[in-house]
Amino acid sequence: MSEFNVYTILNVPTVIAFPSSRSLQWTSDGQLVFVTKSAVYVLTPEHGINVDTESLVKSSVPKTLLEDQQAIGWFRTMVHDSKLMEGTRWPDLSQAWGAVSLGSIDASITSVTCSPSATATSGRSLIALMTSNMDISFWSAGKNYLKGEWQKIVDITPTLLNYFTVMEGVDASTASILQSQSTYFGLLPHPPLPGSLLIIGNRGGSASFLRYQTRGSTIKIETNVSLSHTWITHIAVSPWTLTSNGQCTSYLAFGTSDGVVGLARLNQTLATEEPSFAFIQNPSIVLSIQKAGESILDQDKAGITALEWVHTAGGSDVLVVCKPGIVYLWASPEATRSAWSGLRSLVLERQKISSGTSPFHPVSGVSYTEHNDRLLITLFDGSIHVIHELSKDPRWNPSTENEDVDFISKTLSQRCRSIFTKVESGPVDDKAMNCINGFAIYGSGSTFVWAHESSAPSDFSYKHDAKHSSTIIVARLGEAIDDSEFVRRLLGALVNSAAKHPVSLQVLRPLLFGLRNQHRLERLRPELLKILQTPSDDYSTKIVIPRLTVPISEELRESFRASLVTHLFGWPEITLLRMRLSLADFIWKWSNGLQQVECGQVALGILNIISQRTLRTLIRHVAAVIGSLAASDAPLVQRLIAQSQFSRSPIDLQAEGEALRIATDHLLSTDLAAPGAPSRELTELCPACHVPIALKELEDINSAICPNGHSWKRCSITTFILSTPWVRTCVGCSRKAFLPPSVSLKVTGAVQLPPLAQGWVVADLLETVHQCLFCNNNFVSLL
Repeated sequence: MSEFNVYTILNVPTVIAFPSSRSLQWTSDGQLVFVTKSAVYVLTPEHGINVDTESLVKSSVPKTLLEDQQAIGWFRTMVHDSKLMEGTRWPDLSQAWGAVSLGSIDASITSVTCSPSATATSGRSLIALMTSNMDISFWSAGKNYLKGEWQKIVDITPTLLNYFTVMEGVDASTASILQSQSTYFGLLPHPPLPGSLLIIGNRGGSASFLRYQTRGSTIKIETNVSLSHTWITHIAVSPWTLTSNGQCTSYLAFGTSDGVVGLARLNQTLATEEPSFAFIQNPSIVLSIQKAGESILDQDKAGITALEWVHTAGGSDVLVVCKPGIVYLWASPEATRSAWSGLRSLVLERQKISSGTSPFHPVSGVSYTEHNDRLLITLFDGSIHVIHELSKDPRWNPSTENEDVDFISKTLSQRCRSIFTKVESGPVDDKAMNCINGFAIYGSGSTFVWAHESSAPSDFSYKHDAKHSSTIIVARLGEAIDDSEFVRRLLGALVNSAAKHPVSLQVLRPLLFGLRNQHRLERLRPELLKILQTPSDDYSTKIVIPRLTVPISEELRESFRASLVTHLFGWPEITLLRMRLSLADFIWKWSNGLQQVECGQVALGILNIISQRTLRTLIRHVAAVIGSLAASDAPLVQRLIAQSQFSRSPIDLQAEGEALRIATDHLLSTDLAAPGAPSRELTELCPACHVPIALKELEDINSAICPNGHSWKRCSITTFILSTPWVRTCVGCSRKAFLPPSVSLKVTGAVQLPPLAQGWVVADLLETVHQCLFCNNNFVSLL
């Protein structure tokens, strides 16, 4: 095996990028964000995606660099603000020096951060974008987040201006933004709580805490806290830690223009209100902030080039502060899982890979490899600096007993330089510097993705904007992990990740990437199939939905939808099952013959379990609102009952279906009591020949075939026949579903649902489900 492999060489022409530890970052939806001067490129790797694959951007990588792997294809789109130059006119608002914005002369994008999944109404992530004119906005993907347009949904600057107008003496111009990690309050199932915060620092030394509200797509300013007397230039938030049920805490680190690094403690607590009736509790979140008495770093007038938190393999959080020529590490004295605490400093050394290298270049990447406890600091000059044993005893030199002794600063820097010389067109001399603008981990601890550009700073030549061109590289720089380590990570992903990552592809990306090696897949297939068949508890028997005793109202319907989201997506067990199905489908796709048949049987078993859990969840929700069901809801009720009576259903699920049939007998025609004789009014007709399709066809929840042989796909959410082109498609398993009524009404001017799917329960179910019920991946609309 060679020292390194390259899997992607993707050119991004006429693009200027600025070095930053956040120029290249992953969203919680599994998309790679590349921040440039005029646009934000959103790239999605092909792993696990089976929709519209002809739109993939393929890069031509020489076979000598690939070896046993395949080149990675990408879906590509961008966030582009056509009115970037038309920002806020700060001089019209204030003539004070603090409101001067030199960035308005040549406006550019300076900072981007991504929200957790399910923040937007579409169930996906949002992107917060800030320009050099200090304008901030929220952007959301349209109907196709893989390659479609992103749209501005909220302009945050006017909200901040209105807020600060009533606060005399506070400058409203902003300086830096960051979206904190998704919160976890220790509740099972996990309710859809808007716990994430957007934190904005300003020149006045204060930080504003904002929360996005899906209803109306508005911004709520929770509070504004004074942290410093000088300009806040950097903000970083550690992962939220559960302190008790209903309460979590986090640390906010902030850096100022004079080099000070301070700390504040954030606490979020659930405050439960007892309404007259609700299907599920809807607690409010109370935020409290406590500033630490002492700073981590005192004033030294040195600019901060990176400020990041790292969650180590030992469970502790380490703050990484980078300044020219030096790296500071800080661990809280209160941390019980860390072998060290306090402040440590490590001086950067020059890596002689080109004539322009220097340890004083800005930082372009802060990456932590969990499997070997190493921190990689990447500089703009293309050098990589490795800190070993971060959680135990941070130092530059590896311990003598370390087996992977070639995973050191000098070796990685030289390998990165070698890749640069191989992928660049034309000769590369010592004057050419491989300027890295962004660097991040890709699939495992030895595979990374970065964006570089060739430059010759020593000759002081000017390069016009149109001549700038960045290249995105995905490559393995260290020793590939062995099979045992791969299986260990797979077990960890299928056990420990469900509570943190609701989107399967974000968790499975490193695993699917590793299994693209056909030799590894052949070796591990029997063991992987055995892991996928590990028994799981039936969480659905624990679901308790309070019975509705008052007339249904819009407020109660909102509570009903929240309950559906909680029980369809909030249980870790169902998330694990959906990830197992995604992995089983992937293995099936890359298998042949009898091996494919075996994989198909495993996948079918997981599919049946998911279907039964989902069916019980829906039956119990419908049973709770029997008194508010109308005649238009009868077709859905009938389908739930019919599915529960199939032979593959457990006995207790059949009993629940029979109980629902008895309780809803007033909605259904009397001849429904006779098995196999449903009334024509409740029976689906073939959209082509209008011949009734028997309920027994529901045994296949994916498709329906009429007596004349016409075949139709079924909605993966409601199981009704898809008789309209206005549908959405899961990017993972390619199953289709009706558009939410609100979306189809906006797009087409009418609700695109068949006559039998006009009930309010169907509408609420479609409005609720934004991720696939079978593989947990997002939907896209291709029309």
